[in-house]
Amino acid sequence: MVLSLRGAHINYSPIANPALAAMYKTYFPKFDGFHAVSDAIGLEAQKYGAEASKITTIHSLIPQATLDLYKLPSEKKDNKLNIISVGRHHWKKGYTVALDACKILKDKEIPFLYTIIASGKTPEELLFQRHDLGLVEEVFFLDAMPQKNIFKKDEGD
Repeated sequence: MVLSLRGAHINYSPIANPALAAMYKTYFPKFDGFHAVSDAIGLEAQKYGAEASKITTIHSLIPQATLDLYKLPSEKKDNKLNIISVGRHHWKKGYTVALDACKILKDKEIPFLYTIIASGKTPEELLFQRHDLGLVEEVFFLDAMPQKNIFKKDEGD
């Protein structure tokens, strides 16, 4: 039996749920193999008894058709650093840390725009942090969108 390890279920669910951690420690040593999407996730599994020799890391790939959608911009329209994060609204994604980094950029007078693209309502704490750090003109929140539209955002459209 092989278990696929992807993220939340190994990174923080067992920390938040001691019963789940105990279950992992009971059953992980019995598995024949583990698939991890990153080396870091494989290391987390070892904390619960997964044998290192039974863990194979196979990174998630982006299909070539998706990559073909991306085109390098022909010329830079302005002198601003354009930063984009794509992922669900969750503390694990580090958006609060990214906003703190944006404040450092602003304090050093480095021109930038930072866009967070995530599905659902933007958490109140991120909206407050953006305001509190004085980043309302530099930081934007957009709802989830198709990959081709994200690439267009990177082109400055």
